[in-house]
Amino acid sequence: MITEYELQRNQEIFDTLNETKKQEAKSPEFWLWSDLTPLYPKFLNKSTLIPTDWFSDKMHATITQNVPAFKALVEKPVHTKTINTKNVYQHVKPCDALELEKTMDQKLTRLACEYLFKQYYGAEFAQAYFLFPNTTFNELNDKIDDIKIYRRHQDINNVAKQAASIILRTTGKTKTSVHNVYEHAWAQFFGTENLTELKAKYDIQHSIYDHMQLDFQCYPNQWDYVYNMFNDMINQLDPHEILTLDEVIKQCNTCAQIQRHMLNKHTGKNPEEFLTTVDLGTKSKQIDMERKQFWFKNYVSNSL
Repeated sequence: MITEYELQRNQEIFDTLNETKKQEAKSPEFWLWSDLTPLYPKFLNKSTLIPTDWFSDKMHATITQNVPAFKALVEKPVHTKTINTKNVYQHVKPCDALELEKTMDQKLTRLACEYLFKQYYGAEFAQAYFLFPNTTFNELNDKIDDIKIYRRHQDINNVAKQAASIILRTTGKTKTSVHNVYEHAWAQFFGTENLTELKAKYDIQHSIYDHMQLDFQCYPNQWDYVYNMFNDMINQLDPHEILTLDEVIKQCNTCAQIQRHMLNKHTGKNPEEFLTTVDLGTKSKQIDMERKQFWFKNYVSNSL
């Protein structure tokens, strides 16, 4: 549930982004770095411009990974461009380098802005603004929780994959063994001796944590303990070169038990008490699909 303060803050961001949107002849709409940075001064600095090559490479790698059709591109489309806001190149003296620096700014397309704000927790509204053009203020606010779910879902999937690769390395076993380790850990985390029965009770077809209720006003939220469980597995297993499968199961079970205890300590409930038949993973998949469609539509056709 969005708070009154957040609603007011989002309205300010919405109005500012509408007012500062720019467009030139034969150019897509864009925003200036100097107009974006005041929105989130905690993590954006007006005097520190984006390293455009690094930013473009990272964005290109992410987009081509998700939209394979763009892998055939010979040149990366330009979505971030450093510009000179005053025509000073002809008359600035060498000693006036600082003055020259003050005149530098950057253009960012809608696509570049969406990618930029995706990197920062707390900037979900700005990401929604760029991802969903021509959307009303109220509709954007309705998207915020879905974007938060999508972001955390990605975080957990990434850390689970890292843990899985370490399990494979240390045991020399197969992916089936990783599944076996995780099933044991989930059983510990949710306090059950019959995980299959628990999944059937809530009609769980995919990841079991997808069915945990989430409260984003609570810190840490319920999915944070899941993330910590996998992160603990990495920290416990990574220093080892060789472990038996039983040793890995034992250590991962301990990680699950610790996070079960921590969740109970901070919420007064056990993880299974947050389970629901609602699959929050579908919200994550929807945002993921909409981002891919957004990239497919805008990456090449709306470059600077």
